[in-house]
Amino acid sequence: MARRTGDSKNGDRENGHGENGHRQSGPGQIRALAVLVLVVGALTATPLCATGKAHQAGPASTGIPSPPAPAAPPLRALAQVRLLVDLPRTQRAGARAAGMLCLPNGVVRVVDLVGGDAALEATVRAALARAGETRLRGGGDIEIHLTEVSVKLCARKWGAFGIGGDHGALSGEANYAFRWTRTGDAEPRSARIALSIDRHAPMTAGEITGRALDLLFDRIIPAA
Repeated sequence: MARRTGDSKNGDRENGHGENGHRQSGPGQIRALAVLVLVVGALTATPLCATGKAHQAGPASTGIPSPPAPAAPPLRALAQVRLLVDLPRTQRAGARAAGMLCLPNGVVRVVDLVGGDAALEATVRAALARAGETRLRGGGDIEIHLTEVSVKLCARKWGAFGIGGDHGALSGEANYAFRWTRTGDAEPRSARIALSIDRHAPMTAGEITGRALDLLFDRIIPAA
């Protein structure tokens, strides 16, 4: 009986077998494989945050609350400094000369050195600013009294007939005496300041007082 070779081949193809006896994948199997790949990809994909960037896991929580940060130390109160003049403003503080030979050219009065109340307050505040705010914290308020002042000053220029001239540029010597107390002191303390102003670096009368306060504050206000 003759073999039907062609029918055998066709039958194998219909049953999903190729010529070599291997099973071939049909359309249904391909679709199933594609669905499986999509499901696996969805399970392994990196989750995205709201911005579209990959979410990175933070450190694992231990369940133990972190200790609170230490509180900053309270800022100490800023000391108040007052300067009072115990001398009449019109009182003579010394002689003023002028010119290259420093010939007599008038007098210097207390008011020339300290000014009025507003000018004196500005001089004190400027000296405190130079001293530094941190030096004024926590030390107690300070009250200062100017008890004595004497000067021997020479103006740079004489002026016509001894009138006018550059009386703002003064050099020479100045001596100040202060009495001061700090909050809690049982007795007042005293300090004397002596200045020598070079003719090549002259100052105004107000600047001379400001320089005296710089030296006084260096003594009585502790360094930061």
